[in-house]
Amino acid sequence: MESRTKVVGQPPPIVAWLVRVSGPDAGRDWRLATTNRVGRDTSENELVFADETVSWKHAKIQREGDQYVLYDLGSLNGTFVNDRKVQKTVLYDGDRIRFGDVECVFKRT
Repeated sequence: MESRTKVVGQPPPIVAWLVRVSGPDAGRDWRLATTNRVGRDTSENELVFADETVSWKHAKIQREGDQYVLYDLGSLNGTFVNDRKVQKTVLYDGDRIRFGDVECVFKRT
């Protein structure tokens, strides 16, 4: 007899991360938390890129519900997703993000 029991409970956790695809840290990845500030300032940011094209406080990646949203924080050289300059955008698996000259890929389960 086939069981028709359905398992009920919490959905699996969302896991998201960035993988750097350029520069000296190419291949390195960073697992994303709920709030992830991006920039050169080691005291203010969770994701620190020591690159002159990255502003001290460049961008923020914020988990909102089941999505991750990228915000530019008024950076000098801009934040780009798939070669499009953005101020705010929802991120999708495989999106290519550029903070100044630092390029990363957004990944999620």
